Amino acid sequence: MSKWKNKLKKALCIAGLTSILINLGGSNKKDMTRDNIHDYYNVGYDAVNYLNSSNNQLLDFADNGFYNYTNTSIPFEADNSMIPQGITLYNDYILVSTYDYWNKEKSRIYVLDMNGNVVHVCKLEIIAHVGGIAYDPDHELLWVSNAEGRVNAYRINNILNCEKVYATYRELNLGFDLINYKDEPAVSYLAYNDNHLYVGNYTKSEDGTMKEYNITMNEDETIHLSLNNSYTVPSKVQGVTFYNSGENNYIIFSRSYGTCTTSLLQIYLFKGNEFRSNDANAINYETPSMMEQVIVNGIDLYSLYESNAFPYSLVTNSEDDSIYVTDIVSLTKKINH
Repeated sequence: MSKWKNKLKKALCIAGLTSILINLGGSNKKDMTRDNIHDYYNVGYDAVNYLNSSNNQLLDFADNGFYNYTNTSIPFEADNSMIPQGITLYNDYILVSTYDYWNKEKSRIYVLDMNGNVVHVCKLEIIAHVGGIAYDPDHELLWVSNAEGRVNAYRINNILNCEKVYATYRELNLGFDLINYKDEPAVSYLAYNDNHLYVGNYTKSEDGTMKEYNITMNEDETIHLSLNNSYTVPSKVQGVTFYNSGENNYIIFSRSYGTCTTSLLQIYLFKGNEFRSNDANAINYETPSMMEQVIVNGIDLYSLYESNAFPYSLVTNSEDDSIYVTDIVSLTKKINH
């Protein structure tokens, strides 16, 4: 990349002008300083344990723990102006939710095989950010974030087979009080774990909120969700997932902000269904910018990025067109029990 293009890309990155459609080519990965990690994610200097103390910089991507434990990358690129947001797994399929950058096209679910090949694209009936999706094996449903703090649920077989689907359970108002950074109700991310549905909001500076709902399916197949718990969570959360090692339970947050800021993967012990967002024993991993939802399947952590989508790839540092598969066992070993 020429010197002037490098400078222009840096300027656009700082300004956040992702709508300027100039192909600058290449990528400009660079280390984040300790100050940036602290300022963007409120993580103390001592909490990031892969720092190069000689120059006060984070180690290069290839040297930090996340990449050391990443086994596989699965290529994925959405069509045209579709932006990847949510990821979940069903049998031998990877499901990825996307929304239209221009808010004109219906949101979509891409069905991929384990090599990243698109085997089916399903159009939803909604135009929404679809910031989170989650497969519910107990009820064979796919939970999907809708607009205005609402959630839809779709029969999983319909997602796999239909060109266009309509929700079996729609407009569930679970996030009426989850106010995001735009001062609007929003279910920015969601997750399913042990017959609980978790929904949360994306905030920029203040702490966010994540709610835990119990799910009850009646004999007539009507569904009822009752609030079981509410948690204070960090700001800038894009996704949440859970991991049970047999001895310990963990809650894992993906956090990101903007096109040029390193993302952060945070792992906490989840004791008695409780965790402290300021827990000094939490483990923090630097990941590429624009990380979205994460999901644990067995001992694998799948992480999704929107940085290669149009038009973010023009200004981001990463341009990651892959879903990374990382060893969750190794990631959690550093936690001080």
